[in-house]
Amino acid sequence: FEKDVQVALLTHRDCDRVAAASALFVPPTRLFLAPDDPEVYLNEDSFGLSAPVAAAYHRRWKSWYGTLTAAGYTFDLADSEAPLDRLVRYRVLVLPCYEFLSRSAQERLTSYVRTGGILVVGPLLPHLDERMQPCEILADAARNPGKGRIEQVLQDYGLDSVLARLGVVPPAVSSDPNIEVSVHRHASRILVYAANRTPEERTAVLTLREQSGSMWHDIWPENGVTDSADVVRLPPYSVRIWEVISND
Repeated sequence: FEKDVQVALLTHRDCDRVAAASALFVPPTRLFLAPDDPEVYLNEDSFGLSAPVAAAYHRRWKSWYGTLTAAGYTFDLADSEAPLDRLVRYRVLVLPCYEFLSRSAQERLTSYVRTGGILVVGPLLPHLDERMQPCEILADAARNPGKGRIEQVLQDYGLDSVLARLGVVPPAVSSDPNIEVSVHRHASRILVYAANRTPEERTAVLTLREQSGSMWHDIWPENGVTDSADVVRLPPYSVRIWEVISND
């Protein structure tokens, strides 16, 4: 079985380097009561750029991670320097970006777009490379995207609306955002995984978009058979798995 995942959220390696260079203090990992949010330790100077990139990048990345999670998307994490043969597995790549991005990453992302991929970037399209030299490879691709497209999202919010407009929707959804759902496929067989990542028991309605009216067979027989319209219950920090059988 393989996980049905259409979206990858990329970390921006060059922005991560700026953040590392801008860190005012790196606490010991076991320092008692030390905040675990890196923004706390980042220099807020812009250094001649459009924004204090180190802190702004972390805020944007966290915001988009939260948006994808809350909207029920199953997504992978990858790196802006990932090889093209990995990037092309995804229908959509999401990349927080500012003025600069390495020339090699711009070239790979351009190839990804021109072969049919969708790239969502923001708030800016890069016009510089990692050495802060002019490089508009990706900006040129936005004007001539080939078979794919580049979408620019200016604000921290709105990513979910852009994906919905592009027809990119989660294959399965939970009525409770605290229950994470993923779909796994092998030939015509479908498995749905649900994970309760909280310390409380949770209940939710799980819906597989393509199989309305189907029967959900719990792979652990002691749990019986659950119809897709029924409320399912998950104990704290637990996982349940169903095989979905069409009624057709």
